[in-house]
Amino acid sequence: MIKELENGKWLVDVSLGTDPITGERIRPRREVSTKKEAEELEAEIKNKYKQNHRVLKEKIEFLDLLEIFYEHSEAAHKGTYPENMTYSINKHILPYFKKSILQSIRKKDILNFRKHLQSKTDKEKKLSNKTINNIMTILNQIFNVGVLEEILTSNPCDNIKRLPKEYKKMKFWTPQEFREFLKLIPTDQLLFKTFYTTAYLTGMRCGEMLGLKWIDIDRYKKEIDVNKASTFINGEHVLIEPKTKTSIRRISINSKLLSLLD
Repeated sequence: MIKELENGKWLVDVSLGTDPITGERIRPRREVSTKKEAEELEAEIKNKYKQNHRVLKEKIEFLDLLEIFYEHSEAAHKGTYPENMTYSINKHILPYFKKSILQSIRKKDILNFRKHLQSKTDKEKKLSNKTINNIMTILNQIFNVGVLEEILTSNPCDNIKRLPKEYKKMKFWTPQEFREFLKLIPTDQLLFKTFYTTAYLTGMRCGEMLGLKWIDIDRYKKEIDVNKASTFINGEHVLIEPKTKTSIRRISINSKLLSLLD
């Protein structure tokens, strides 16, 4: 509000709402000499307030939030997780949300996205519930950053239940089937025979076996200590810690496998 005073000066009285912390009204009042100065001062006060207080109703694109999310997650995860996360975002999330305005996204839109994932295929295979849940977890983390940065007032992924686990019966080779497989390996290829025999008798993953060192094999107790895995990150071979505590374990082996490893 601009008002001329009895002394010939002009009063600038701007109401900017209430302070979110103290609850007191924000109302700067100043006197100037002319009406023009008053109009300019009023505009200046309002502009400065808008610059220092983000308006939550302004249109912010999903791509803007994604850029902020990458800054938050750069050092938050280790191992292959950043690569897997980036793949899921570029493959599934970004194509769907890249033109979206954050403030317009609601819970129903998130549920529609999940239905979209359930109906699509990746490399000619239908996405499993586990894969879809992983993608939804990443999307939830992205929106959590939006709430943390006060870009959003709430996360549209909140209270969306995970899809149920799909239990598939595991298939195992019988000893006879494995012996038939070993016959296919040339006799001079001892390395491959050792690799596949270790996999069959221990159930270790490929990365876990490639990450083994001689010190991990306890010949006295006939045990293998699994505490790391080998993988490629950005084209570079590295050893990483297991993703879960249960992956760190000791596996008993028989004398036949121990002699093969020697």
